[in-house]
Amino acid sequence: MLFMNTTLFFESYFDHAEINSILVMQCDGTVLRVNNAFTKNYGYANEDIQGKNFEILFIEKDKAESKPQMELKTTMKFKQSQDENFIVNKNGVPVWSTGETVLVSGEGGKQYM
Repeated sequence: MLFMNTTLFFESYFDHAEINSILVMQCDGTVLRVNNAFTKNYGYANEDIQGKNFEILFIEKDKAESKPQMELKTTMKFKQSQDENFIVNKNGVPVWSTGETVLVSGEGGKQYM
């Protein structure tokens, strides 16, 4: 089945994913939106994290090793990256997670992750 409106398809996926935590950010790491599964799994609602840099999700050791910046650079270079690391939930507790960051283009060719 071919979806004629890919934007509508991805919005529906974002809004209805129950397990897959999705975070949308600018290429500099500024968080734009999180889905309900992200809120359920990590405690952050949009108003808690929107406009902040995604590095707040990393443990101090990973920040000291520049892992957030390396993830952004890898994603820009290869259009995707995968990782396994701790994500610090809203209560400050690290949670082991695996994830994938994908570079996508929006309206007017603006890129997001």
